[in-house]
Amino acid sequence: MAPPAPARAVFGNGTAHSRDQHRCLEAAYDPVTLPRLAAAGVGPGWHCLEIGAGGGSIARWLAERVAPGGSVLATDRDPRDLVPGPQLAVAALDVARDPLPEAAYDLIVARLVLQHVPTRAAVLPRLVRALRPGGLLQIDEIDASYEPPLLTPDAAAEELYLRFLRAKSAAMRAAGGDPHWGRAVPGALRAAGL
Repeated sequence: MAPPAPARAVFGNGTAHSRDQHRCLEAAYDPVTLPRLAAAGVGPGWHCLEIGAGGGSIARWLAERVAPGGSVLATDRDPRDLVPGPQLAVAALDVARDPLPEAAYDLIVARLVLQHVPTRAAVLPRLVRALRPGGLLQIDEIDASYEPPLLTPDAAAEELYLRFLRAKSAAMRAAGGDPHWGRAVPGALRAAGL
């Protein structure tokens, strides 16, 4: 019996809006993600893997720091918005289905990805096994259960925003995602052996 087909991504690459989406996510979250990576000491000779690299801002940042002797593999289920470069390779990878090499990476980064993966509890131990001894796993997720409208022009705009949030959560759940998984990450990492 063949394995089930992967769920359709709620927010996919290669759409009319995906590059704008990546740009907005990078502007919002790179100021959080990149200082953490810098504090981890990413430098020459590191071998890094990014899961769900989207537009590639993290992968490009890493590639600048791992030379000489290092490498970055930027992966996504649909890598069409990623561009390879020096120290930076690009590959299609469905982290829920595709194998990962064991003990291969000094650093694995997954930002705003695992909340979309129905089998995230099974994926985490595989990511841990893909790390070299002493390697680092950086998981950045959000808890979308708290996104209140803080300033809207009127009650109708507030209701529209709330309807959007409900629709976004429903679409993610229908595809097997969990928009509230961000609050579960620490426990999931502990369960994965970290």
